[in-house]
Amino acid sequence: MFVGMAVLGGGRQLLLPGPLLGGDVEALLMAGEMTVGMAVWMAIRRHPWRGIAMMSGAMVLPFLLLLPFFWAGALSSDGLMTVGHLLMFGSMALAMPLSHRAGGHHH
Repeated sequence: MFVGMAVLGGGRQLLLPGPLLGGDVEALLMAGEMTVGMAVWMAIRRHPWRGIAMMSGAMVLPFLLLLPFFWAGALSSDGLMTVGHLLMFGSMALAMPLSHRAGGHHH
């Protein structure tokens, strides 16, 4: 997750320095960068693709669910990031046992 955010996010910051995009777009890009990093690591560890998809959904879904609150002005950009991360870690914890069972995870 953090490698994906550092590599992809760092590369994006080099190309587009500063907060040029809206808080909603920044949050979705960051969630995507973290998801790509996690998916690559899970693939390297030979997790089943179904499990990778489940975990990826668990990482992005909280941010998607919070977007209407951001758009309505009930959440600031910082609030979207903070609450989104808190919910993301919770949804990942819930998805973890399911993603391991999806297709029979082998080490």
